[in-house]
Amino acid sequence: MAARLRRAEASERGRLDRLYTLLAAAAAASDAAGPPASEALLRTEVAAYFEEGAPPVGGGGGGGGGGGGGAEPSADGADAGAEAEAAAPLASASVALPVRPLDERVLSRLRAFLRCERGRLAPLGERLTGRAVARVWHGVASPAVKRDAWRKTEYWGCCPDVDFMALAAAADAELLALRRADAAADAAAAAPRPAPRMMAMVD
Repeated sequence: MAARLRRAEASERGRLDRLYTLLAAAAAASDAAGPPASEALLRTEVAAYFEEGAPPVGGGGGGGGGGGGGAEPSADGADAGAEAEAAAPLASASVALPVRPLDERVLSRLRAFLRCERGRLAPLGERLTGRAVARVWHGVASPAVKRDAWRKTEYWGCCPDVDFMALAAAADAELLALRRADAAADAAAAAPRPAPRMMAMVD
């Protein structure tokens, strides 16, 4: 189920990315050469998109078409296919997505967020994941990430232009490091300490 949901998400994300690049390129074509150029671009790209036989949501991408609908694709292969669909460029819509990389400045801010907001994050318990952190930073509420709990903080929707999945992966790594550090500190605190040695009194 989890693998199927990941495939569906990757497929939908790829479709949205392609739609954005197409519309942005059409707008640029219209500005440069007028509405007829924009319409021609849209017609060409939409036709090309459907001729590719884009897989249905959750259908697992896959490079060569052909499938005979029998076996369920493996999770790894399906994820790779969906990601390939997400990355596939349109023929003439060479417009970059408005996404900035996850640089060291963002990572430093992420570490500070996880340290400074531990009290606010603690109620999430096991639901505290990198994805939950990415939701806060993108300003996307969920049953676990309540808008009212975060909207007045500086972090709510602070980085909507940073890739969501990259941000979630980085937050997962930072959370793992914090949990390991906490476990090591707890183990050190619980370890028995040697009794103090009595010094012999010397006259």
